[in-house]
Amino acid sequence: RHSRFGGTYVIKNVKGVSDKEMVVHKPVKDVQTLDFDRAKRGVKKAKNKIAPDDMVHARRSTLAVRMFLKEFCMEFLLCAYNNLMHNVKDALVRQRAQLNDESYYLWAIKFFMEFNRGYQFKVDLISETMSKQTFHFLQQQIENYRDNFEMEKKNRPKYLMWSKRMHLAIRAYEELLMNLVQMESSKDEKIRECGRVIRAGVFYEPEYRELCLQQLSTFNPDRMSLGYLKDLIHTTHVFLKLMEHMSKNKHLLVSKKTKKKPKSGKSGGGGSKNKSSVVPPGANESKEEQWDAVSPHISALLQGRGTIPTDVIPFDAASEVPIEDQKEEAMRRIQKAMLKKDAAEAVALLRASRDVWPEGDSFGPADSMAEEDFMALREILFADLGVSINENTGEVEEGGDEGQV
Repeated sequence: RHSRFGGTYVIKNVKGVSDKEMVVHKPVKDVQTLDFDRAKRGVKKAKNKIAPDDMVHARRSTLAVRMFLKEFCMEFLLCAYNNLMHNVKDALVRQRAQLNDESYYLWAIKFFMEFNRGYQFKVDLISETMSKQTFHFLQQQIENYRDNFEMEKKNRPKYLMWSKRMHLAIRAYEELLMNLVQMESSKDEKIRECGRVIRAGVFYEPEYRELCLQQLSTFNPDRMSLGYLKDLIHTTHVFLKLMEHMSKNKHLLVSKKTKKKPKSGKSGGGGSKNKSSVVPPGANESKEEQWDAVSPHISALLQGRGTIPTDVIPFDAASEVPIEDQKEEAMRRIQKAMLKKDAAEAVALLRASRDVWPEGDSFGPADSMAEEDFMALREILFADLGVSINENTGEVEEGGDEGQV
């Protein structure tokens, strides 16, 4: 007979449409080769609703090529990575680069930081991109890409382009988080301390905490690839694990977004209290800017980069006020130092004040770590202590009324 009439076979332990065993009309060599969807008609999709392909394609080169590329990456990290990434980022920030140059910057962050993490993890080779400033840059880029992606709803080539760029930024963000995990597991105490300072700054801000949630809520399977979703879920998982590890056995300080209160219609009054107000309108916004200006210097000092004076005395021994009652004045001095952008004096005053007034943990616990000092200084700067900057002269002034600590 013709080969198409090969006979009828029964597959044991596999039920068909009825309760009887399945009947097939072709010889089956392996159960795994059974395809129940072979005769089904596939669902057609419009061209503008087909999911884009993944941007990651694995290519395995010969051993000689792989060894050469490995040597090149090692030499590049050792000699050129930090300088090149600094210059490229400077050009991107100053808008002196060409269009789409940030895509190559994001790819380089992902690739070389992953190579460094997998080969011999050395933080000094990637110190230029392993910082809070890089987290801030990536967060800004992701938000920019998301806004452009949502604007180009009908232009498929455009929104696919923004989707790919968003994927690059997410992969770079994921690699930064993976490096934070690696820093936490390092045997060097200084590396672990640097990682804790960066994590404290990242987890404190609500923009970083809500980034993954916003990206998940805007995912569109018709316009974003499956690889993008996998990388985003993995990034969210690593972020949550880091936050869980950091908040374990201690209190995790976070900030919340506050809505601006509408200004009252009464602008006059002529009262002396209104003129000598300790906190002027927009003080929270101005203090956010002041903190952004001084926090990088504080972070560098707490990581051991810089000199902290040791001859600072937080109290006035000649004053008639008892030393125990000069705690608030010490806080004012710390706040003044930060307003003057003197990070070294602020850190020195904080540590000296902690030795003088250890009770109550007003200046942090006695065995506090770098990230706890970082957050303690931030709380002191934002506290209402009656210290402000004169908008006309730019000098630090102290109000007449006592602030609340």
